[in-house]
Amino acid sequence: MFQPDTPIVRVLEAVRSLGYTPATAIMDFVDNSIEAKATKVNIDLQVKRSGTRRDQIVSITISDDGIGMDRDGLINALTLGSPKSTYSTRSLSKFGFGLKSAGLSQADCVEVISCDGSDSWKKCVLDWNILVQKGQYIIDDNAQLTQEDSVAIDNIGSHGTIVRLSKVRQVNA
Repeated sequence: MFQPDTPIVRVLEAVRSLGYTPATAIMDFVDNSIEAKATKVNIDLQVKRSGTRRDQIVSITISDDGIGMDRDGLINALTLGSPKSTYSTRSLSKFGFGLKSAGLSQADCVEVISCDGSDSWKKCVLDWNILVQKGQYIIDDNAQLTQEDSVAIDNIGSHGTIVRLSKVRQVNA
């Protein structure tokens, strides 16, 4: 039996080119929040003023007070195909590519911070530059919380999820 090496960067280039606009990517994250039984969803755009007609979005943060995830849930959420997930019939999610494709379509760095209320807040990061450099699908499952993360967490409470897209791509400018 032949087992080819999967060209992961090429596969991910296809995944990040599935046709998300900034609005549809954000709505994919909001759908995840609704599925997680969130009662409050915040969307924050950090903008760099350019003084010209077009300002630049630097980061997009979507946070919710839903049920949250533990470390294993975070890893599953960032794994291609999300093998441990089941989806309700009302959800936009069906195949386990939404968070990854929506995130990578808009930014080179996808950070997911979450807490299910039973443990402390955890952070995992999917960084396009590391994926390209290593030629492997790598999730940093031991990322450290920043001061910016702590502020977002304080605005949520004891459980929920924060998705931050940084190193925003200017493909839709």
